[in-house]
Amino acid sequence: MHRHRKAQIAITDLFIAIFIFTGLIIAIFAAWNTYLNRLEERITYSAMLAQAVRISDVLVKSQGRPVNWEANNASAEIIGLASSDRNISVEKVTAFTTMDYNTTKELLNIKGYNYKLLLMNINNSALIDYGNNATGNLTVAIRRIVWYGNGSAYMDLIIWK
Repeated sequence: MHRHRKAQIAITDLFIAIFIFTGLIIAIFAAWNTYLNRLEERITYSAMLAQAVRISDVLVKSQGRPVNWEANNASAEIIGLASSDRNISVEKVTAFTTMDYNTTKELLNIKGYNYKLLLMNINNSALIDYGNNATGNLTVAIRRIVWYGNGSAYMDLIIWK
């Protein structure tokens, strides 16, 4: 009788050990999955930030290609809004805002994201509001100080996924 009792205790210990081991494995996988999701989000955010900086640089520093693309929107290969470095051309902005949103995304080489471009005066009053409102859960915003019209302005580029 004494021998059967030891066997029962050993089996009970085995089941407790299996239960604890299974719980630890589940906890490790849950933590692993959480860290992978955070890492993926950081990588995506970094890629979005790099793309937003690249796009904003092109918009505020480049005249685009061809240089006078605003005279004929269909001729635009690259959209640039500057008449010179950080001096935004009213004509180029007007031409840009008359273009189809998807065409501008293609010309700005924005893939997999949406965007919104805002030009505001120093008092944060909107001068230009072009694009879609942010609806994604991951958003990057870049603010550049530019010269627009007769004074300083802010150009905000917002991209999201």
